[in-house]
Amino acid sequence: MSFMIVTGVKIDYLLLQSVLIVMSIILGIKLISRTGKSGNRKYWFYSIAYILLFAIIEGLRYGRGIDYLHYEDLYVNAFDESNMQDVVFTSLNRFLNILGVPVCGAFILYSALWCFSIFFFLRSFRNIIWLALPLFIIISLPNFECLIRQYFAFSFFLISFSFWGERKKFLFSFFALLSCLSHIAMLFPLLLCVILGPLKFPFNAKYAILIYLFLSYFFDYSSSGGIVNYISLLNLNGNYSYYIQNSDMWLGEEAVRTELQRGYMGKLAATFFDCSIFYLSYEKMIKEEHPRFIVLIYNIVIISSLYMQAVMGVEIMRRLVTPLLCMHSILIAYVIEEKFFRGIIVSYYKYKVIIVLYVLIVLAGKYIYASPGQAYIWDKGKYTKTLQVFQ
Repeated sequence: MSFMIVTGVKIDYLLLQSVLIVMSIILGIKLISRTGKSGNRKYWFYSIAYILLFAIIEGLRYGRGIDYLHYEDLYVNAFDESNMQDVVFTSLNRFLNILGVPVCGAFILYSALWCFSIFFFLRSFRNIIWLALPLFIIISLPNFECLIRQYFAFSFFLISFSFWGERKKFLFSFFALLSCLSHIAMLFPLLLCVILGPLKFPFNAKYAILIYLFLSYFFDYSSSGGIVNYISLLNLNGNYSYYIQNSDMWLGEEAVRTELQRGYMGKLAATFFDCSIFYLSYEKMIKEEHPRFIVLIYNIVIISSLYMQAVMGVEIMRRLVTPLLCMHSILIAYVIEEKFFRGIIVSYYKYKVIIVLYVLIVLAGKYIYASPGQAYIWDKGKYTKTLQVFQ
């Protein structure tokens, strides 16, 4: 649990968030299938404009997300050895401190890096970017504002993952190393790449759905408890020793928190959403030729979704896969076959649009527009800190 600035509804926040979402939709349509040298120049010309917009709007937020105030303090006291984080993140903060960059400048840079990594990753999916881009922004935005250092590290992972798809092993390894040196939690998605990468086939959706239903409705993490016995054997120093020494509190039975569990309707909606993506993606893959990279993304989504259901009530374990949820956007866009008719994008199977509507309405409505924290730096001092929990 952490403190954040709770403001209630603010008009400037609603307008600026709407600008981000609407511009991502417009830009996504603008960037469809821009290939070749000329296409690449135009792709990055439009992309950089949006990156700057995103960096300014998100970088100027204040106290939004459960970790903002914590990382504001870490930045201000970057040279305090007790605040030492992973080497890349800490080194960057210290360098920015030496240059005299204010806190909002650091958050602008974090935001720019994250947005750049999105466009770098999506450049391999230009045929579906019209839908993948806005979905990627909407799905990732609420958690990006909360898990600041983890998304900083995940930015490097996205870049490395893109190089994995292009089979550029050295560049993949280099950016993978940067991601791990920014946050050790990046070992989890990297291990998924290494383990699942060689597979040439997608996991059977029917079995995945059955396991998903079991984990979601019948599995009880608090009664399994075995992971604590293994975690306690680890010997990590520095920033992670606290978690190891207190593994019962963070990873054992007492780590399960009811406020993190979904309600009945929320669980049903999530089940429909996830299982629809599993089934429709798998159905398309077994009927048509598909890129190898899509198979890897599909398998990662399956594993991360199942893992999420198993640890739903345990915050620190949920955080391991939370950034990977944005990969749903690729599968949604892949499932919906786009056609152009008189300049209008229509779905080949119209019922599949239900999935997109769920994302737009539930995620944008609940997690973005209904965010309890809607402050910007010009609101500093107007609101008091309130204890919040990661959702």
